[in-house]
Amino acid sequence: MAMDSMLCRFKATYPAERIDSVRSLLEDKERQMFQIVRLMDEQQSINKKIANQIPVIVQKSVQEQSKKPKRKGFLGIFGKKEGTKPTTTTTTLRSSNRNMVNEQKAQSRRLSQQADSLAARNAELNRQLQGLICQIEKKVQSDLQNRESEITAMRKKSFMQIGGLMGFVLLLLVISYIIIHRDAKNIKRYKRKTTDLIEQLEQSVQQNEVLITSRKKAVHTITHELRTPLTAITGYTELLRKECNSGNNGQYIRNILQSSDRMRDMLNTLLDFFRLDNGKEQPRLSPCRISAITHTLETEFIPVAVNKGLSLSVKTGHDAIVLTDKERIIQIGNNLLSNAVKFTEEGGVSLITEYDNGVLTLVVEDTGTGMTEEEQKQAFGAFERLSNAAAKEGFGLGLAIMRNIVSMLGGTIRLDSKKGKGSRFTVEISMQEAEEQLGYTSNTPVYHNNKFHDVVAIDNDEVLLLMLKEMYSQEGIHCDTCTDAAELMEMIRQKEYSLLLTDLNMPGINGFELLELLRSSNVGNSPTIPVVVATASGSCNKGELLAKGF
Repeated sequence: MAMDSMLCRFKATYPAERIDSVRSLLEDKERQMFQIVRLMDEQQSINKKIANQIPVIVQKSVQEQSKKPKRKGFLGIFGKKEGTKPTTTTTTLRSSNRNMVNEQKAQSRRLSQQADSLAARNAELNRQLQGLICQIEKKVQSDLQNRESEITAMRKKSFMQIGGLMGFVLLLLVISYIIIHRDAKNIKRYKRKTTDLIEQLEQSVQQNEVLITSRKKAVHTITHELRTPLTAITGYTELLRKECNSGNNGQYIRNILQSSDRMRDMLNTLLDFFRLDNGKEQPRLSPCRISAITHTLETEFIPVAVNKGLSLSVKTGHDAIVLTDKERIIQIGNNLLSNAVKFTEEGGVSLITEYDNGVLTLVVEDTGTGMTEEEQKQAFGAFERLSNAAAKEGFGLGLAIMRNIVSMLGGTIRLDSKKGKGSRFTVEISMQEAEEQLGYTSNTPVYHNNKFHDVVAIDNDEVLLLMLKEMYSQEGIHCDTCTDAAELMEMIRQKEYSLLLTDLNMPGINGFELLELLRSSNVGNSPTIPVVVATASGSCNKGELLAKGF
């Protein structure tokens, strides 16, 4: 079967007639082989048959020999002997022998015929196979030659294709090199321009930073220098007010004080904005009651609203003792209520405070002029003065300061307004409830024995020193003054003072350096004398000054 299957596969390559002839010869050979096998099986069957008959014949032969013929009469021994007759066994053996010989001859003849036929078929099959093998070899040789020719042609074609491809790749490389070289030059040029531009921008940024720093320094310097004479004006006005209480002098003095207060408030607003904008302010947390904040705002603004003919509605929700910066919360409410009263001509203003789930909500609503959407976008900008505030005094920093304060406290502020309908400001600030109760604070004034107190003050402004000396004198306290550190140390060496007043910014030595000098010296009571700093500069807050040792 395997040979036949293999020959069938050859039909696709070699002549079918030759393949069929070989298959026919193989079938004849197989058939004759089966005949020979069958004949040999028959021969073995005959041999077995003979072998089976021999024991039977032998047994019969033995039985016949035991039966001998008896002589007749007394003288039987002298009688004629009977002739020996062939036995049945002998006859059977002879017959079997003849049959076996005949069958063997016939079998041998048939086997010889089959062998001769098989030999002839084998010879023919060998011849056919030899021819087929020769044809296969020729076919293989022809196929090999054709394949070799095809490979040679393909090699030549591949060489041509590879050569063309290499030429194309080389051309692409040349073009790519040109493009990359051009792009590299462009990138280098752009990089150089970008570097120059970055350097220019960095220089511009540095210049802007210098300008901003200079501006901040200028603002601090200006406000400091403005507040110093303002303090002197206010102080001397207070002195005049105590001495002149009759006629127009009193009114003039009150006008001077009001103008001084407005100027001081404006300068304080400016300094507060720059401190918040620079991130120098930190919340000073302390326990306080929400109702106390609401009461303070209500007490302050009821007279203001009544004087303008407005109503002030105050509603307080859940009260609690919270940990927050009370002064900043009051400043937020003060700013919102001040703006609400300022820009409301008729109607009223409402204040709502509510504490719920750890969040303080402060709402101020008015029936004033309101704002457009564009004005609402500009409302919280620094130095922004909207159309409804053109005739009002101020820098336009109130809402900007309030936004910075709310941000510092970790809260949010929201504005809802319609032109001609009024505005609504909502402030939400997260704060924890205080664990400890508020202590009782006495409002009883503390009196002291002035006879045993001596004060010394140092400042570079002699006018301010003269005012301080006069004010302490009116209170019955002796005050010595000086303008430099050397003079101060000499005065402390000669006399023990109960208190030292110093300015923070002085030409020769600042307040911090003066404090360090006092604490490191052994002159008089300089290591222990209490030092109070009085400055018109807003560069430091109370906490920072206390931390330094004032």
